[in-house]
Amino acid sequence: MDTRRWAATAGLVATLPLLWALGAESAPPRPRSLPILKGSTVVPAASYAAWRISADERTDGTSEVVGAVTTSGGRNSRVAVAILNEADFAGWRRGYAAAPLYVSGEVRRAVVRARLPRPGVYYVVISNLFSAGTSKTVNGTLDLVWTPGVPSDAAPAASVGRRENYRRDLFSFCAVLVLAGILALWSIQRPPAAEPIPVERKSA
Repeated sequence: MDTRRWAATAGLVATLPLLWALGAESAPPRPRSLPILKGSTVVPAASYAAWRISADERTDGTSEVVGAVTTSGGRNSRVAVAILNEADFAGWRRGYAAAPLYVSGEVRRAVVRARLPRPGVYYVVISNLFSAGTSKTVNGTLDLVWTPGVPSDAAPAASVGRRENYRRDLFSFCAVLVLAGILALWSIQRPPAAEPIPVERKSA
């Protein structure tokens, strides 16, 4: 009896890592984040603050700059938030026109959510260039968030088929183990069958 109980328990426990592996196979990818601004920074009058970020992850994911900032300082406590690629940032510093991926305009509060179209170097800029005599304090958070993507549709069909077969076989194996454990536990817990009572025979 003890041996069967031990075998049933071991069978059920053995299914746990297999079920975990099956769940891990189908779990969605988790995003990762890199802080750009946490807390506050002072942007001098007639100047700007800039952060260089590198979105050099694989192309099967998406990168975004997300967050929100608010400003204080002076009557016109406004700044402009912009995100530019490396070439546009270099041209903007020289006074040339640029095409930002995101620009807030002159605001007291900016909610930022800008997708970076491809791997590369980008700049997050908080500009106070239009205020000649007043510095601005900017508070908030900005993060670079990368979400890994699913495998490319260009993956070979054979590889996809092998992955599906693996998941199907793993699920079937787990189901068999669970069923075996349930049957073993049922046979352990059910009452023993009644022994037949021998019939007393008398000679005539």
